[in-house]
Amino acid sequence: MTLMPPKTPSERAVTAAALPILTRSNELMLVRTGVGKGYTGSARGALARALMRRFGLSKQQAEHFVDSALNKHRVSWGVPGWPDYSGIWTPGGGRAAYVEMKKPGGRLEDEQRVQLATLHGRGAFCAVVAGEDDARAVVQALQDGEDRYGW
Repeated sequence: MTLMPPKTPSERAVTAAALPILTRSNELMLVRTGVGKGYTGSARGALARALMRRFGLSKQQAEHFVDSALNKHRVSWGVPGWPDYSGIWTPGGGRAAYVEMKKPGGRLEDEQRVQLATLHGRGAFCAVVAGEDDARAVVQALQDGEDRYGW
């Protein structure tokens, strides 16, 4: 009898396990970036609604916060390699945060590496997450003021 090694979790399974850890605190809000769409008004609206719910901000205040936190990095949205999740780390006036989910052992494609480097170079926090431990480490890195994790 041949024993098969356990299957590694898929990217979907990693996301299902890691996302609740990443968003447990009120400090990090992430929305799924639609594949092929990049940042759209729907992501802007979802982040603004999350700010309104969590912090009691008006719609205008929330949209202004989202715009200032995301747009200050002057990145073109919707280009190849865009991270899976776009969001905001709310302490300190807001900072754009981007997370790419990978299955354990998964590798970044060249376009993804370029996008993360571009976003990071413009002041955004960028992370690659391949499981629950990575998710916890990302939250800790943000709390410690680090500027990237896992790539």
